[in-house]
Amino acid sequence: MRKRYSPKRPKVSHRPMPYEPGQWDRTGQRNKQRKKKGGTTNISPGTIKSYKGFRSQLAAYQKERLRIIHFADLTIEFYNDFRLFLTDKRYSPNTVARMIKICKTICYAAEQLKLLDAGNIRSGFEVIYRDVDNVYLTDERINELYEYDLSDRPGNGTGTFLHHHGERAKR
Repeated sequence: MRKRYSPKRPKVSHRPMPYEPGQWDRTGQRNKQRKKKGGTTNISPGTIKSYKGFRSQLAAYQKERLRIIHFADLTIEFYNDFRLFLTDKRYSPNTVARMIKICKTICYAAEQLKLLDAGNIRSGFEVIYRDVDNVYLTDERINELYEYDLSDRPGNGTGTFLHHHGERAKR
């Protein structure tokens, strides 16, 4: 039996970083070392999803740059390069800001656990959010869409309906 060829990939270690309270560590044990502000250990599924997203982006960054990031590597140069990496992937400015914010949160947790001095993080890692223009439907338009009869359309007619009424469909 022949082995499949797979190109050599740089070794990226996933050294455990401090987790937010209430998350599970890599061994499946509940992390109880830190608590969220206010003393609760309840973390929302959205927070966990955000942290996993950050972890995957950091792993992609390490893979692309062929280097492993340790706490000592979290400098202004890393900050600028990580922002550039995310921007090159065409992430929105607010997504980049969210990733930087999560990085800062992890650094502050590491500082509390005496793994890092986060002084350079405080002064240099700026989280820059942009204002967005949210577009909402008026109550009138919502009622019009709700009352629209789709019974005479093939396949429930939602695709045709959305096309004719200028609503965004899946891209």
